[in-house]
Amino acid sequence: NNKTFLLHIVQEQNILKYGLPTTFSPWFVIIKGVEGNPGLQTTRNWFRIEKFYGDYKLVFCPLVCKFCKVLCSNVGIFMNDGVQHLAQSDVPFNVIFLKA
Repeated sequence: NNKTFLLHIVQEQNILKYGLPTTFSPWFVIIKGVEGNPGLQTTRNWFRIEKFYGDYKLVFCPLVCKFCKVLCSNVGIFMNDGVQHLAQSDVPFNVIFLKA
């Protein structure tokens, strides 16, 4: 059952309490694939949300083959010319989810 749903991600106004502002850019990373057509066999294998102390963290877990061990890596913040990007990192970027 591969249903798609719309998810809204918002940033609270109080930067000191909730962190830095979040902005999104329409960027895609494509490696030997077709943008917008990832394939039904792989859509569940890329990213996971895992419990991290009292918060959560994002991890990247590519499934290479059916018999391979999945090696996950943390998703963290990478700074480039003052712009924050999500990237694989040793230091996880922990997140919280608040009910709207």
